[in-house]
Amino acid sequence: MSNTIIDKLTESQLEGRSCLNCGAEISQKPKKVRRIYCSISCGEKFRYWSTSAEIAEIRKHFKSLDKEKLKTKYTCKCCGKEFEYYKHRERFYCSKECSNTSHSYKESHKQVTTNEIRLTASSFVMEQAFEMLEQGFTVGEIVQATGCGERRVYRWKQTHDERKSRDYTPHHRPPEEPYYRYIHTRSPVEWLAALNDEMYGDPKYQKPRKKAKKRNVILACNTVFGGKGLSALLEVVQSELKLNPADGNTYAFCSIDRDQVMYFTKNKCGFQFVLQTREYGRFIWASSKLGETISLTQDEFDFILMGSKNWRESKLIPKNT
Repeated sequence: MSNTIIDKLTESQLEGRSCLNCGAEISQKPKKVRRIYCSISCGEKFRYWSTSAEIAEIRKHFKSLDKEKLKTKYTCKCCGKEFEYYKHRERFYCSKECSNTSHSYKESHKQVTTNEIRLTASSFVMEQAFEMLEQGFTVGEIVQATGCGERRVYRWKQTHDERKSRDYTPHHRPPEEPYYRYIHTRSPVEWLAALNDEMYGDPKYQKPRKKAKKRNVILACNTVFGGKGLSALLEVVQSELKLNPADGNTYAFCSIDRDQVMYFTKNKCGFQFVLQTREYGRFIWASSKLGETISLTQDEFDFILMGSKNWRESKLIPKNT
């Protein structure tokens, strides 16, 4: 095998300390583009006597060296393993699996607190700028103290003024909402309990005292592609779920974006297929970690389709008088 051009170069040339053509030493300036030739004439001579494949190989080599300089070592918050990643993109986990295990359950011993993730170096500086704004410092003084750009400090000042001028409501949901209960549930029983608590948890409404209804709605936990029709869903019920689609139960499926719900049932004339789409927001749906299916009553399924406000305003739940 013929040796490549990288094998012919010396160690100093490969590290960028000497010229690729004549071998003269090169002084690299900090925060500037890497120089690989001592002069323009040396660069023209080297490119003239080298092929395009050899030049591309050299460029790839120096590009990999630049990437290694930009990388730094991090320690995974979940497994404690050390890994390398870029400096300008801070990471807390070595893989997606460690991120999922850290955020899957609330009671997990590997759970990482929200402050540990949210408070990066930039957020610490932002909080320091907010404190200086409350003390009466100007934008120029904050720029000199923090070392940030003037445009960024003006943006922080704008958000600080908005929070003080009106009642500020954060964009994230508080942990008391039922949304987080659906995420941290470990079994179908806990998921149904969270659903019923959201249905009947409002003190304005009274839970109707009726006999326990039959759970005739089978909800498929895993999401499916939204473009599937009735024939594709029948195959999913028979092959994957191993159930009989003509047994009279209602089988419900949700799209990947959770903005469409498809359900069908068998009546005397045949199969009745319904596709319902939300204008905004997403449907409440069980994740695949709870199993394959969950049995629901018709009231619980109507609550998922209609939403909390429309379902409570309907005649399903009477108001207290």
